[in-house]
Amino acid sequence: MLKGDPELLGRVNENLQRVGIPAYTGSIEVRHLLWEISDGPGYELLKQAAHKGLKGLRVAPFYGCQILRPSKLLGHEDPDRPWSLERIIEACGGEPVDYPAKIKCCGFPIIQAREETALGELIQPIEQAVEAGADAMVTPCPLCHLSLDAWQSKLKKATGKDFQMPILHLSQLVGVAAGLEASELMFKRHVVSVDPVLEKLEV
Repeated sequence: MLKGDPELLGRVNENLQRVGIPAYTGSIEVRHLLWEISDGPGYELLKQAAHKGLKGLRVAPFYGCQILRPSKLLGHEDPDRPWSLERIIEACGGEPVDYPAKIKCCGFPIIQAREETALGELIQPIEQAVEAGADAMVTPCPLCHLSLDAWQSKLKKATGKDFQMPILHLSQLVGVAAGLEASELMFKRHVVSVDPVLEKLEV
């Protein structure tokens, strides 16, 4: 928006300068961890770092909605047929599990206003991942991670279904594959236990 709207750019830069921050010039390219390690030099470094591997762990990728859209601005991959998480899972020695709801919203943006609707969004990917035989789910989005992990208790209360699906953030998945200790990856902060994953991998 700033690159395409000189008037808006001028207003923003005026406000930035008022508080002692340099003007925005558009010279910095913001890149997500997902993009950095799914392609190019970052992908080659990932394969080297993931020496411990995931030993055939079945992992369901969950992109959510905001890492893929607006695709015209982000331009990393097709929002309807993404591939980056699957590529990373495979590079780490895991087996990606495919299911339709991997590109849907997790419900986080509307949980305060419409909890029932939000839980209706949330249950789809978790239920489909379970049905597809996933051992865990992985997401690059911290808000999706929060929804998928912490709100499984809400789903249990609302539906009676106790999924107990372990949810990993992308950085944790890579950390496990690289041989980091569970304590370094902050698994104790999860609501749904990651122990079944660690036991399967004998971490």
